[in-house]
Amino acid sequence: MAVIDIRRRHGMDLPSARAAVERVASGLAERHGLAWQWHGDRLEFQRSGAEGSISVEPDELHVHIRLGFPASLLTTSIQDEIERRFANLA
Repeated sequence: MAVIDIRRRHGMDLPSARAAVERVASGLAERHGLAWQWHGDRLEFQRSGAEGSISVEPDELHVHIRLGFPASLLTTSIQDEIERRFANLA
């Protein structure tokens, strides 16, 4: 099992940060078949072979993903895609 753990600072208010995270989750859901839902200020997602969350904090976003064996072979490309999507949030 592989783990991806990313923290990124942001300068948005919480509603804007939540909306941005939801846009990212919707794109990932469409492309990779993720199911997701909000639990307070934490968006939780899952699909076969992967599960995780994106926590929206006042000045930071925290992405934590656990990948099963098949998906763990793609850890670097998955992390790169997440980094790219979060770089374009604002």
